[in-house]
Amino acid sequence: DYGYLNGDWERIVRLRVTDLLGRPLTEFELPLERTEFDLTPYPSGTYIFSLLRKGRPLKSIRVIRR
Repeated sequence: DYGYLNGDWERIVRLRVTDLLGRPLTEFELPLERTEFDLTPYPSGTYIFSLLRKGRPLKSIRVIRR
């Protein structure tokens, strides 16, 4: 129900969560070291978590919520 991201971001990085159709669900700025996010508002399914810097994707991961 909860996800965690650890990182040592040198600059502002945002996390964008979308569904498989690319519809944005949420987006927020990440703290410098660790963040926790709540997945309970989302139904079971597959989501794409994208790390962005200046609006450009750095990395995307697929998250399956059961």
